[in-house]
Amino acid sequence: MGVSQPVVTSPEDLDEDRRQRRRIPELAIGLVLVLVGALASLWLYSSLSESTEIVQSSRAVRRGEIITVSHLQVTPIDANLSSRFVRRDDARELIGKVAAIDLEAGTPLTLAMVEQRPRLAVGEALASVALQPGQFPPDLAIGDSVAVALVPDVVVAEARPPRLFESTVTVWAIAQPEGLFGTAIVTLRTTPEMVVEIAGSGAVHLAVVTP
Repeated sequence: MGVSQPVVTSPEDLDEDRRQRRRIPELAIGLVLVLVGALASLWLYSSLSESTEIVQSSRAVRRGEIITVSHLQVTPIDANLSSRFVRRDDARELIGKVAAIDLEAGTPLTLAMVEQRPRLAVGEALASVALQPGQFPPDLAIGDSVAVALVPDVVVAEARPPRLFESTVTVWAIAQPEGLFGTAIVTLRTTPEMVVEIAGSGAVHLAVVTP
C-alpha cells in the first residue's frame, strides 16, 4: 500500500484560494448592509405614513398679539397625538384671534391658547397714543386693563394739572415698529369722551391695573 503524496499547488492557485475566502465575508457584509438599508427605508415609510401635520408657532408670540398667517407653520407629529393640537386643515380657526399666553417659537398650538378678539360695543371708541419708553409698562399686552394718566401740554399757559382718568380702559392693539425699546403706538378701547381728553393732553402715561 503506497503512501499518498501531498498535492503540489502553484502560487497562483494559493492566491486564488485566498481571494475566494476573502470574498465570502465581504459578500456577507454587503448583504447585511443592503438588508439594513431596506429595513430603514421601510421604517421611515411606515413612520411617515402614520404621522400627520399640526400647526405650531413660527416665532415667539406675546400674550395678546393677534395671530396672523406669518405666526404659523406646520410640523409632522405622530397621528396618535395629533388630536391634542390644531391640525393643518384647521389652521384658519387660529387666524384673527389673540394669544391668551406667551408662546415660544415652535410651540404646538391648541385652541385653548388663543381667544376671540372682542368687538366694540355701542358707545365705545378707539384712541391711539404714541408712547415713549417709561410712559407704559414694558410688558404691556393686548387685553390689559390700564389706568390712564393725562399730563397737560407744558406749552399751554392755562393747562390743567395732571390727572388720572376716572375709569380704566382696555388695550386694544400695540405696535412697536422700532422694537421693544422704541416708541409704541398703543390703541385703547375707551369712550368718545376720553378720545377728546387724550387729544387735548400733552402726554399720556399708562399703568396696568387688576381687572
